[in-house]
Amino acid sequence: MRRSLISNPNKSPLLQRLLRKAPAANKETENRMKWTNVLYKAEGLRVKDDKGMLRSSLRKEWGDQSENIVEKMQKRQEETEERRTSVTSFPQY
Repeated sequence: MRRSLISNPNKSPLLQRLLRKAPAANKETENRMKWTNVLYKAEGLRVKDDKGMLRSSLRKEWGDQSENIVEKMQKRQEETEERRTSVTSFPQY
């Protein structure tokens, strides 16, 4: 997801600068990009070009990941406590 957001050709600052410098190529480039996206969609591929959706999915992934980390840490802590309480003292000889 992160790569899609960074390398999104429709929103790329480099592409925008190039399009401002060459207005004649602007229409051709935009048209080519639109047709490419349409062809990808017709083939059944997902075109991830909505910047808002990409950002929200990144936030969602990181939110889930942070929750999972906290849950795993708590689970490990509980297991450690169980081991400590289950261990009896050393046998007396």
